[in-house]
Parts: sequence; C-alpha cells; structure tokens
Amino acid sequence: MNTRSLRADVLLFITAAIWGFAFVAQRVGMDHVGPLTFNGVRFTLGAISLVPLIRVMERQRSVATTPVATPTPTPALIKGGIILGGALFLGSTFQQLGLAAPLLESFGVAPTTRARPDSSPGSTWSSYRSWG
Repeated sequence: MNTRSLRADVLLFITAAIWGFAFVAQRVGMDHVGPLTFNGVRFTLGAISLVPLIRVMERQRSVATTPVATPTPTPALIKGGIILGGALFLGSTFQQLGLAAPLLESFGVAPTTRARPDSSPGSTWSSYRSWG
C-alpha cells in the first residue's frame, strides 16, 4: 500500500473518531449548560488552542530561506472571516439545539419536523405533512 494513501486513511479515521467523540461530549455537555454557553466555551477553547500553532507556523515561515510575503489583513478578509465565523457558530448552535430536543420535550415543547398523519377523518399516507 502506498504510504501516502495509508497516511490519508489514518488521518481520515482519526478525524472520524474525533468527530464521533465530539457528539458524545456535546450530548453530555448539554446536561450541564445551554447551547450558547457550550458553543461559546467550545469556540473560545478552539481559538486559544490555535494560538500556539499559529506562532509555530510563523516561526517556521521566518526561518525559511525563501522570503514569503506575509498577507496583510484587509478589511474584506476581516469581514469575510467574521461572516464565516458567524455562520459556523450559528450552524453549531442549531446542532446543539437539535441535541437539546429531548430536554425541550421534557418541558412540553415538541421540536420535531417528523411527518405525521392529517387528523381529518379518512386521512391516508399521501396526506402526511412535514409541519403542522
């Protein structure tokens, strides 16, 4: 087997394992804090953990023999980063709210999009609605 292919397979396996363990941590975390608090702490820890990596990469770039132009953060780059970061946070929050669905159901809220039969007499499978 090609070593490059093996490396890709191992990295894919590690990524899938981390992703799977993250769902367990999210489910357990939702027992103790709300979705916004969980995501706020999660994103803050992610940002803090990237700081050493950024420093190491900047040091390696400065040691390189070929001078590399350092990109200047332009307003468009900053705006795009804020928009994409907000979209990622929003998507992650919706995911956390989905994991909180059993908790919401215990309060009498039914957060579901499952199809259910129409309540009118003589309803058939073809009259199922996805919301209502």
